[in-house]
Amino acid sequence: MTLQHGSPLSISATTLRCFIAAQEKLGLTYYLPEVAAKHSLPMDFLEDSNNRLPLHVLSKLTLDQAKALNEPLLGLKVTEQIDLTKLSGIKELLYIAHDVKDALETFNRYYQIYSQMGHFALERDLETTRLIFKPSMGHLIDYHQIDCSLLTISQYMRHLGGDGVIKLHLTHHIDCKYKEEYKSAFGMPIEFGMKESCFILESDWLNHRLEEFEPPTPTFLEHAERRLKKATGFSNIEDQVQFIVKKMMAAGNVSGERVSSILSLSYRTFHRHLKNRNTSFKDLLQSSRISLAIEYLIYDQHSINEIASRLGYTDSSNFLRAFKSWTGMRPLEFRQQYMQRGIRPFAFQKQNMDLTITK
Repeated sequence: MTLQHGSPLSISATTLRCFIAAQEKLGLTYYLPEVAAKHSLPMDFLEDSNNRLPLHVLSKLTLDQAKALNEPLLGLKVTEQIDLTKLSGIKELLYIAHDVKDALETFNRYYQIYSQMGHFALERDLETTRLIFKPSMGHLIDYHQIDCSLLTISQYMRHLGGDGVIKLHLTHHIDCKYKEEYKSAFGMPIEFGMKESCFILESDWLNHRLEEFEPPTPTFLEHAERRLKKATGFSNIEDQVQFIVKKMMAAGNVSGERVSSILSLSYRTFHRHLKNRNTSFKDLLQSSRISLAIEYLIYDQHSINEIASRLGYTDSSNFLRAFKSWTGMRPLEFRQQYMQRGIRPFAFQKQNMDLTITK
């Protein structure tokens, strides 16, 4: 096997070190020399944080370890031993947000630097809000790794003020004698054998302000995007632009020049890349504003002035005119018709955090 930096579907050496240390706390032995020899890894693999371990290797190691130990709760027990804040650089990447929704989007995007085991999709309708885990490798990800991923973000959500998490759905079944251990680990009611693994959230909790977190800045975004690309090789300029725009929009300083600078591109090169994708900065800015405006109107019930401010408009009348040009309706008329008739005007998806607007 060839060791590659930034190979797709992998975890970092930093993350693997964390898992090994956690297993050692539980008294489990991890024979790294044997693992390295079996999978053609250099003996000093863990010494370089830039190294990446392919996920299929991790999956095989996890299954082998669980079978050898006859431990059905390996994923839970190992993750309980990990202090998320001790991962190198994680506080500088994941504790940057305005509110809970912002934090979940940031976690979903930049945790990929540490693990590409899967991503989370935030789906909302008028009754429920779900944070769904979608494994990257489908059936190749076993339930131990699903438990690990879900418990990791559960621990993160506790730092956000976790009282907004109602319960957890898990696709896998577990012996009844272990259900209390699951409930204790996650600290919430759990239903097993469900069609998707997801957290059920209080919708209003997404707007909870995180005063103790730092807000995202252009400098932060430049650093974070560079790390993401270096670690995973991920680089979709449309996705990058929309993510950056949505993080900067409320500050009112959103321009193609600023975004190209964050991406370490000259404005001319930036413009050419977008043109090659049959789009433009103006198009991406507008689509970001439309999706956020509709979300704020339907689910978050913000005032018109607050929505205009969040979208980077200094004058709400400019927002009113723009919204009518997008939808043919004034914002409050749009909100009223949606609530009364349940219209389904748009469904948006973005790479870093899927957002589906439905009835």
